[in-house]
Amino acid sequence: MRQAIATSRATFDRLTQGSSVTTDWCDSIADPAVVLREHGLLADLIIMSLPRESEVAQADPVDLAAATGTPILRLGAATSREAFRRVLIGWKDCRESRCALRAALPILRRAETILIVGVGDEASSECLSAVQRYLCARDMNAQHDHVPDNGKGAAASMTEIARRDGYGLLVAGARAQGRWKERIVGGATEELLRTDVNWLLAN
Repeated sequence: MRQAIATSRATFDRLTQGSSVTTDWCDSIADPAVVLREHGLLADLIIMSLPRESEVAQADPVDLAAATGTPILRLGAATSREAFRRVLIGWKDCRESRCALRAALPILRRAETILIVGVGDEASSECLSAVQRYLCARDMNAQHDHVPDNGKGAAASMTEIARRDGYGLLVAGARAQGRWKERIVGGATEELLRTDVNWLLAN
């Protein structure tokens, strides 16, 4: 494990060398959920990678978002510099979706195309239009689409649209509650967490 940390540190140093951005390195052999909660409380954004099959413990992004209040950006299997030019917002008429929208604004301002998607009864056309106007008033190129519930679930519908139409980032609200960690992700299910797309979640 110490060798893996040293390798990661070397990669970090190589990538940040000469950067105009101030960087700092922290490492620890501990429960990743505990460590990330401590560092994440004052962070603007927590970036995570696609989980791999490993004997090493990994932090749960939904629990982390709920515990810290910090948005989580999870990078998928294939991420390029072009990935965030087309962004899909999975919308549900709820507090968590509004939190995700605000958290994503720095990324949305740099996007070329934004699509707000509501699925079935989880979103109203009036609210989708209001979100579009909110973004357009801030000089963002946003459209909205209210799609029917096809029985596959909101997560499947949003992921299908993102892949089909080339959206490189999916933004959604996240909620973890109760002893059994009932999850609602922008009105979707935990299925979204198992996809390999890039997504940003906020609680």
